[in-house]
Amino acid sequence: MLKISIDEYAAAVKLLTGLAQQDTSGSRAAAQVLLSAYNGEEWQLDITDLGVLSSEYYEAALAVIRGRTELMNEPHTLIENGEEIFHRIWGRWQAYHVKNRGKGDYLGARNKQMGRQYLVSTSVTFIIELPYPPGKTDEDIKYCDPQGKMSDVIAIDKVVTAAISAHDVFVFGENSDPAKCQNKGHVIYVERFEGQEI
Repeated sequence: MLKISIDEYAAAVKLLTGLAQQDTSGSRAAAQVLLSAYNGEEWQLDITDLGVLSSEYYEAALAVIRGRTELMNEPHTLIENGEEIFHRIWGRWQAYHVKNRGKGDYLGARNKQMGRQYLVSTSVTFIIELPYPPGKTDEDIKYCDPQGKMSDVIAIDKVVTAAISAHDVFVFGENSDPAKCQNKGHVIYVERFEGQEI
């Protein structure tokens, strides 16, 4: 097997750093690959998490592993603002630091020095538009999906859950640690504009 090139390694690091700064299961896997290559004593990859990656990101993960072991270059040195980006990823994924694994709640597992935590309750009203399935009208539909398996209420719950799921907000700018927002549960009441309960 030919040794991986430095350009291939750098491209893989750049690709994974973009994913690792999001909030998906693939982001979790990408972060573990990058951080374990960055500091293997404090971060360790759960190999089974690689199974959630698409083929492009999976290949990038293998390239980072190969690059770190074959070329011995630390990954943050291969991209612009690497130290800053890796510091941001480090802070974002504290729940998977070796000291925090198994402690459950992501916010609860964060390093206490990273920030202050508040429990905030709010009331939000959404207007959600669901498209009609092809060839259907308002009078003859009972389900909003083309397969006829998902009711409007279930679809609305999925939309709202996605809209208020955990995410980061860079309140103080991209160069500062982000504020974390995590949905701790919600109750949905749905009614039509005409006042007819669904």
